[in-house]
Amino acid sequence: MNTKTVIIGFLLFSISTIVSFIVIDSITAINDGIVVIIALVIGFLIEYLYRKKAI
Repeated sequence: MNTKTVIIGFLLFSISTIVSFIVIDSITAINDGIVVIIALVIGFLIEYLYRKKAI
């Protein structure tokens, strides 16, 4: 893996986690802890799919 792939994966993970947290938190009335876990899962999934495609 080169540096570009790592940086893009990190940015995708960070941005998707933050955006999904904000969207899920504003749409639903779920506890914040559960929303954080869901947002992290979405972030990991997006980064995994990117790295799977990048390899």
